[in-house]
Amino acid sequence: MASSVGPNGLRNQLLAGVLTGCAVMMSALWLRRCWPTRTQSQLCVVVGTVCVAVACLIEPHPVVGLLGSTVFAVLSAFIVSFHSGRLLAFTWTVGILTLGVLALRLAARDAVLAVCAVVLVALVNVFVVFACRTVIGLIVEDTDIVHEIEPLTGLLTRDALCELIVDTDIVHVS
Repeated sequence: MASSVGPNGLRNQLLAGVLTGCAVMMSALWLRRCWPTRTQSQLCVVVGTVCVAVACLIEPHPVVGLLGSTVFAVLSAFIVSFHSGRLLAFTWTVGILTLGVLALRLAARDAVLAVCAVVLVALVNVFVVFACRTVIGLIVEDTDIVHEIEPLTGLLTRDALCELIVDTDIVHVS
């Protein structure tokens, strides 16, 4: 907010403050001793998606907004790893709308740059989802025992993951 490319005007600066507050509250939820519930995690994804979109759209320079929209790839990776395709569809819909608005703003100055930037951000999102799904598929193929997979997420249980880490000699040394 202190730089020349930050949000301009009182409304946009207030929005940036609200977004910061939301990010702090979501961080506090994840930094507790226990994991958030599935509903809390889904709520974080929805709020995070909206916050990323608003943060990108309040930028006065569309290129900075497009750069910020790459955060949708991080959200997509988390969603593919722990949540449903419906939640991914929501995030991608918001992301596409955000990219569209930013592309229109940038196209007024440079149409070629707008198209290239949108295609790049879209490809990064698709690649991240593809890579995460591939890794999950490889983990599932390596798992022989059905009870090691949590049916809700299709991921390894905590015990199975710890056992896999020990078996492959990936040990964290303090």
